[in-house]
Amino acid sequence: MPTDWQELSLVNTTSPAVVDPRRRLRWCLGAFVLLLIFVWCRAVQLEISQGAIFRAEALRTIHCEKPLLAARGRILARDGTVLACDRKVAAVAMQYRYLEEPPRQAWLEQLARKRLPKDQRRNAVRLAEEVRELRQEREETHRRLAALCGIDLLQWQARARKIQNRVERIAADTRRRQVEAVRSIPPCDAESWADRFSVALHEIFEPARDALPETTTVAEELAEHVLVEDVPAAAAEIQQHAEHYLGTRIVYLTRRMYPSGSLAAHVLGHLETEPMVGSDVILTIDPRLQRTAEELLDSALQRAALQSDRLVPSGGAVVVIDVQNGEILVAASAPRFDPAAFIGDDSSRREALLADPARSLFHRAIQMALPPGSVFKIVTAIALLESARLDPAATFYCQGYLKQPDRQRCAVYVRHGTGHGDVTLAEALAESCNVYFFHHAEKLPPQILVDWAGRLGFGQRTGIDLPGEACGIVSTPDSIHRLEGHDWHAADTQAMSIGQGSLTATPLQVVRMMAAVANGGLLVAPHIVRHDSSSGDHALLPPQPIPGLAYATLAAIRAGLLRSVADKEGTAHGSLYLDQISIAGKTGTAAIGEGQPEHAWFAGYVPADRPRYAMVVVLERAGNAATAACPVAKRLVLRMLETGILEAKP
Repeated sequence: MPTDWQELSLVNTTSPAVVDPRRRLRWCLGAFVLLLIFVWCRAVQLEISQGAIFRAEALRTIHCEKPLLAARGRILARDGTVLACDRKVAAVAMQYRYLEEPPRQAWLEQLARKRLPKDQRRNAVRLAEEVRELRQEREETHRRLAALCGIDLLQWQARARKIQNRVERIAADTRRRQVEAVRSIPPCDAESWADRFSVALHEIFEPARDALPETTTVAEELAEHVLVEDVPAAAAEIQQHAEHYLGTRIVYLTRRMYPSGSLAAHVLGHLETEPMVGSDVILTIDPRLQRTAEELLDSALQRAALQSDRLVPSGGAVVVIDVQNGEILVAASAPRFDPAAFIGDDSSRREALLADPARSLFHRAIQMALPPGSVFKIVTAIALLESARLDPAATFYCQGYLKQPDRQRCAVYVRHGTGHGDVTLAEALAESCNVYFFHHAEKLPPQILVDWAGRLGFGQRTGIDLPGEACGIVSTPDSIHRLEGHDWHAADTQAMSIGQGSLTATPLQVVRMMAAVANGGLLVAPHIVRHDSSSGDHALLPPQPIPGLAYATLAAIRAGLLRSVADKEGTAHGSLYLDQISIAGKTGTAAIGEGQPEHAWFAGYVPADRPRYAMVVVLERAGNAATAACPVAKRLVLRMLETGILEAKP
């Protein structure tokens, strides 16, 4: 029977469709519309809540900062000698993940997959084998690097652990701040429909307040960290065979260098800070004289230590200053330290310095305040001449003690049982007669001596361009009553007149006072910087005249200071007198307690007839000034003659 194809086609066209394509299209269209509405709502929410911020951010200029090695300026002595400069050093740095202990499993697996062929990266057995190899290679790299850098493996591991502890603290602090910042966001009180709509969308799209990751990755975990510095040989090996040192790279750092070692260490100071761009600075220090002063201090302190069985370490200082302009040629302090100890990562040297009982970091030239002893008699003499109208030529009979043989005595009476006899002011200064000053100071109102001490710079900072200067102590009737609970007595004035009691002064204050005596009564501004290439010559305050100080008074004082060295009876003659040049000055032996050696002082100026430089030498607990401090001053003057800083008599 023939097939009726027309009838068959009609039957097929009228059969119902399995899937209605129009319905599917409607569903797709509806989903697309919902998506558009969703996106539009999100856009509206962002516009309402953060639109202004996004527009400002789009207009902001984007810049990228790359740290570069800063070049500090050099520090030079007055003759051009380099005291401090910068240099580049090669350092071994390692990526944090390579030094972290124990290494992170996820990081090891990620690194292992990169090393495997693509078809083996999902093979758990092969992945585990590669992770084990990575662990072994990592440990071998640490051993090889430690040996190459010349340090013990345990020391290498300790450095890596120190870095890891620091990074972990940073990560923990960052995590804590993130949590606190999220939890501190106040709830939004929406009033208008737009605000409520924005808040609703914000709750949908923004993470919950506590939905922060369990761990926080900080920049330090992705960075390289320096383990060893200044290893040029190791740097060359690592750069040539980088494939043997996983995660290791050579970086170049700027480090301070001190070509002259510990010379003027307290003036230069020390660094623990990152470098900043700077300019060269020229100091007033004379390196030849500075080195001589430091060597003399070291020798004097060694002699003093051998002659004493005390357990308390001592120190000393030497300062030399230009009497006309205040330039400091010498600012020596002992004991000293090596500024290079604060460079690099060797913390043991720094800890030893900080714990040093001799206080090597203490700048005694400007920070050490001690009783000045008989050096202060210069101030007392000025007060007597100017305020008490003392006749410098009038004699006073010294019997060795003032009223009682067991107190208020002269040193000559303690040693020989005799006094100085008839003495004038010049002789009292030259022979350091305590009784002369006890007698005359007893009649002085206390405020007179305090006032002249202030005029001559005691009890106040000199303003030197170095940090940490001490100001010393000048007691007043008010401070004695407040701190010691009693009124000012004549005995307080007498003790102060010879530089004892609660009076203290720094070496810099004493040498500044001596410069004023030498230059005609002008207080100079002590300074250590001579020239700064960024600002030119150092701007200074001009010398300040001392109010009420007459030239005749200074002439009387100078006569006594000259005789202190030139006369055979002078306290400094035997250990300081030189035929080549005239020296003027005053010794000071400051008692500090029963059974304790005295502080030894000498302060003076040279040449005595044409003063150019004032100097001070002070040694803690070194005993008699004539035998301890004066020899240091003598050798220093001889060195000034050798180097041409001073000229001998024609």
